[in-house]
Amino acid sequence: MKFKIALLLLTGSLPVLGNVSATRGGVALPTRTYPAGATSVVPVTVTLAAEAGFTITATLDGVNLPLGATTVTATGYHEVYETRVNTATNAVSTALAFQFIIAGPGRGTTEMGLPISRPWHFVNDAPSAFAGQVLDVIAPSRYPLNLPVPVAVRLKKGAAAGATAGDPLFLNGRVGSQSYPSRSIQVKRGWGSTILPPHQQTGPLGYDAELNGLQDSALIDYESAVRRRGWKTAGFI
Repeated sequence: MKFKIALLLLTGSLPVLGNVSATRGGVALPTRTYPAGATSVVPVTVTLAAEAGFTITATLDGVNLPLGATTVTATGYHEVYETRVNTATNAVSTALAFQFIIAGPGRGTTEMGLPISRPWHFVNDAPSAFAGQVLDVIAPSRYPLNLPVPVAVRLKKGAAAGATAGDPLFLNGRVGSQSYPSRSIQVKRGWGSTILPPHQQTGPLGYDAELNGLQDSALIDYESAVRRRGWKTAGFI
């Protein structure tokens, strides 16, 4: 028995003669075809049919194709390989029958054949993972009034880590603050940051942070004017 492969589009495709053939909208396609994005979104049908005198197997992206029609809808690049065995002589030949692309429906003609990337669902680490670790709050020690204040936090390995104590700790979690309850910080892989609202009164005020039992704080001294220390006046020509 011999199998022959026909590659057909679902919309307006017509069967054609030959061991391996392809059509798009009734028009024959070459073995390698990367059509315009406007048309390549259309699914492709790969058909494996019987023919006397040969045993033919075919694979789509490395997976064996069954006898009959297989619809390909997955966005990306695809290959169809055909292996022919002559039942009389046992001669074997393998050839790349088709290379084609099905474009992502939201990409138009850009980034041909790339699937749409969807980020993995974000998950915070279990509270037990933070036991014995270190939370650091990083903030300016002095800052002028009426300006937004940048604050960062980081996670480090605790003393139990031995020689690696103090190294970055790549965990996820949410930091809360009693002094700024509306400015919690989402820590991703050990780092996070936020912008505190402008402060309007002089004097010290701390940002206290708590994450699954870990605590740290940074004292920010708000000043009515920036203290210039060692500044020099630059001359311009």
